[in-house]
Amino acid sequence: MPFRHKLMLLLAVELVAIGFQQAERNPYRPGITVEVPDRSGHVIT
Repeated sequence: MPFRHKLMLLLAVELVAIGFQQAERNPYRPGITVEVPDRSGHVIT
């Protein structure tokens, strides 16, 4: 395998590792809250 391919593979592994570390630090991101309508005929679009 050429040196260039090894270098790209190493960079990809490092990016994945950094992503996992950041996900462990900030595991919860609140999403959008959607309330259920009072009437069954009403649709959320």
